[in-house]
Amino acid sequence: MQGSPDEFEYVYFPVNEDNLPAALYNKDYIVAIISEKASLAFVCDRIYEKFCKDTKDYKFSYIRIESLLEENLMCEHPQQLPEEYKGIIWIDDDFMNDDTMEFDYEAFEVIDSGVDYLNPKHFSIYEFARRR
Repeated sequence: MQGSPDEFEYVYFPVNEDNLPAALYNKDYIVAIISEKASLAFVCDRIYEKFCKDTKDYKFSYIRIESLLEENLMCEHPQQLPEEYKGIIWIDDDFMNDDTMEFDYEAFEVIDSGVDYLNPKHFSIYEFARRR
């Protein structure tokens, strides 16, 4: 959802003069995903203590997460998310990689159209923030 009042921002680390150009185009340098409006910060384990200390004046609610890029989150009831999350398209695409599941032609047609979506059974906070 473009123009959302609650857009997420990425925090990169370590960034210095030598790696700045590469770091800003490499998601491996992202150590936190924040929403200043919601006072919320998803923070990588490896930098959690430092990040909390460095940002204590922002009054964030911190969520410690092992990886911002691994698909380690799920959403069982997307319809219960707040209004600003209603624009996310949720498609369980597991049928495409599991021969034991019945092929979902209707879902595949939507996926094949190129639409951005999340699988409610597994997604990363990075993917979630990008689709807001």
